[in-house]
Amino acid sequence: AVEVLLSTAVTGILFALFGGQPLCILGVTGPVSIFTITVYQMATALKLPFVPFYGWTQLWAAVMHWALAITNMCDLIRWVTRYSCETFGVLIAIIYLWTGIVDGIGTYFRSPMRSAYFQFIIALGTAWLALTL
Repeated sequence: AVEVLLSTAVTGILFALFGGQPLCILGVTGPVSIFTITVYQMATALKLPFVPFYGWTQLWAAVMHWALAITNMCDLIRWVTRYSCETFGVLIAIIYLWTGIVDGIGTYFRSPMRSAYFQFIIALGTAWLALTL
């Protein structure tokens, strides 16, 4: 989490200084955070240090992005329909819900009951605020 905050802050400052758009919102999006959680779980399961593993994963992703850009594969976006975008959005929503429910239930087994109840109250408050707004 600290690495993500620090890298977002540094890239935001650099983008504001050199990109000419200081009000552009740079932050972690849903798919990026889910991807980072998945890579962290893989690194933990393989008993590898997370930061180097994540760095090499991102370098590999950069190489693939460059290959797609060089071969002009962006033209294929016209074949992506709204159905594909909406399905991907539902997938992200389900993953967030599942992660929240599993972590919420896990708190009752890992933490004292007081902090578990506090997390439950915060979760209900967040859900109420989201549904109200």
